[in-house]
Amino acid sequence: MEIICFGDSITRGYDVPYGQGWVEICDASIEGVHFTNYGEDGCSVQGMIYNIEKWLPTAVADSTRHIFLMCGTNDILQGRDSAYVFKTLV
Repeated sequence: MEIICFGDSITRGYDVPYGQGWVEICDASIEGVHFTNYGEDGCSVQGMIYNIEKWLPTAVADSTRHIFLMCGTNDILQGRDSAYVFKTLV
């Protein structure tokens, strides 16, 4: 099984040593599951929508892949509320 992780800098592993972000730790620790990291620093919900359109063909090419989506942190930091994040994403 493969889990594709889309997200912002938290997903990418900002400010932690290379290879020690949560996605990489999960990949090394959970047997039988491969995690792929598509985290991008500073990504907002709008950026996520744009990036998902680029990444989606890769993510859905195999039915054993699952998607983990983590977003909204940068939007909240920029003063947007959670209702905006949800409404924009859905």
